[in-house]
Amino acid sequence: MALFRHHTNDSQSPFDVDDAPAYVALNADIVPDEEEPSPPASRRRTGVSPRTGRPLRLASIPQPAPRTLAPNTAKASTRQARPVTKSRTTDDDDPRPISGAAVAALLLMIVSFFIPGTIPAIVAAALGATIGLVTAIRIEPALRRGRAMALIAVVCSVLILFDHVPMLMLEYRIRTMDVDAVVSRSATDDDRSQNEEPQPSVFEDSGTLTDEDESLELAITRAFAGPHDEDGERTVFVCVDARNTGSVTTSLSQLATADVYQNGVALPHPIFDGNQAESWGYEGNAHGMEILPDGTATLTFAFVLRDETTPVDVRLTAHDDMTIIESGFTIGADTAGTDLTRMPVADLPEPERTTQTELSQMHTVESYDGKPRAAVRVTGLRRGPDRYDGAHTVIASFDWSNQSQVPISLTDCCEMKAFRNGVEIQRTALVDPVEGYEQSSDQIDVLPGSGMTVTVAYEVPSWDGDYTVQLTQINDASVVHDEMAVTDPQ
Repeated sequence: MALFRHHTNDSQSPFDVDDAPAYVALNADIVPDEEEPSPPASRRRTGVSPRTGRPLRLASIPQPAPRTLAPNTAKASTRQARPVTKSRTTDDDDPRPISGAAVAALLLMIVSFFIPGTIPAIVAAALGATIGLVTAIRIEPALRRGRAMALIAVVCSVLILFDHVPMLMLEYRIRTMDVDAVVSRSATDDDRSQNEEPQPSVFEDSGTLTDEDESLELAITRAFAGPHDEDGERTVFVCVDARNTGSVTTSLSQLATADVYQNGVALPHPIFDGNQAESWGYEGNAHGMEILPDGTATLTFAFVLRDETTPVDVRLTAHDDMTIIESGFTIGADTAGTDLTRMPVADLPEPERTTQTELSQMHTVESYDGKPRAAVRVTGLRRGPDRYDGAHTVIASFDWSNQSQVPISLTDCCEMKAFRNGVEIQRTALVDPVEGYEQSSDQIDVLPGSGMTVTVAYEVPSWDGDYTVQLTQINDASVVHDEMAVTDPQ
């Protein structure tokens, strides 16, 4: 309510009557006094006191009566007017941008088209179709552009789903069939188990080795007795005809190695005096001789025989050990140029195998996957001959057996070191022949199950002192750490 005071000027409040109440309600209608004439312009209120010239106080100015219109009604009327006005606008006149939901639906559709993998593509397409459908119905039904974008996303996403769902069902069916096949396999099946090493493909006398653009047709055509080497050892020569069937220049060393085995151990290469072997077509770099596409060449290799009776097993082995071209020959007369007699590979004698008794006395060398790779032991450390410069030498001997599935050397399995008084001593080469010593024998390949004795020479300042021989396998774990004294040569 509002209180009123008596005024000193000539104007009179409608409440200044004897019968009027002391207050009025704010929402009451105010009716001016009909008997009172309007005051002249000179006496109308201007907000300044006519006597003092000062501004009048607000309380002395009659306040207009508030409007009686309900505020909730006004707000409701304003809200109802908006959709009517908005519905009359067009896409060109609409200031609102297209909602992010429509854009998101379209982007999800595009992503599902390019994303790799069946399941991720199905998830993205389904999500895009769902968002696009909700956007077209609930969010932007009045905007043609946004609604059209959402509908396009829905249609394309559905098409992508029809494309990927059958593929997913097919993949699931294939996996189910594979599992059923594995489960139904009998224990008596002849199929190779998963843990068994894959077996190489063996071709007798001739075959083709291929690696991407490189390809060679190879044929083992001849083996004959060669001249003795500079140490007087008997040799055998092997001839291989090669034709390049690939699209690039290549050599045998790019695809395979040529080896000859006797009793499971590879034969070493000889060293000849002068040019005595060249007349027989031998060239020391036959492995690396390059052949042009469609070109042919005859490659001649030389090897030192270990004995004069055991047949030789000639092998051209691919670098992955999965392809072997193999031939067998018997040893003939010791006359240079005399052909060796070819024999079926199946008739080659089985090489000697390391016995279980011998393996029990050796240390096991493992591969990276923990499988046995070799068995080895140190058999002695003896004095060697002085070098040409007068330095002393010692010779370490190792017995080892190949326990893997492919031909390897001892160097492929572990590293050999020797120490004198705790300090490592360096390897050396012996020029003159020494009984029981074979140069670079640690690099000679041995067939699976076979073994040999390896000898390594070391240079020492003197033969006295405390010696230790150590073998470390490829994972840096020490396999052998033997302390021993140097013995006199036998």
